[in-house]
Amino acid sequence: MLPTAEMVLWAIHHATTLLFGVFASAALCGIEINRPHALELVMVGAVTGCAFGLADAVGGELFARQVYPLVVHLPLVIYLCALSPEPAARYAGRHQCLPELPV
Repeated sequence: MLPTAEMVLWAIHHATTLLFGVFASAALCGIEINRPHALELVMVGAVTGCAFGLADAVGGELFARQVYPLVVHLPLVIYLCALSPEPAARYAGRHQCLPELPV
């Protein structure tokens, strides 16, 4: 079956949303967005997108939606933790609380 215009637009929308999420997550983790990191982030997006497409092709749409967090979010979190300049262990036990507001 040839892709229809709707399917092509759906794929473009989800690919750009995935890449935005990857880059936004990296920026929030304090990762400098330079050329090497940008290429790595695009590759992470491409690999997770392909993994999601494979899950959709093998198990169907319902299965792909069910494994989405494992296929897309978990690898991204692991990658960002490995790349982050501030290891997550440094944040353990250190919570930034807002000062109490005057009543």
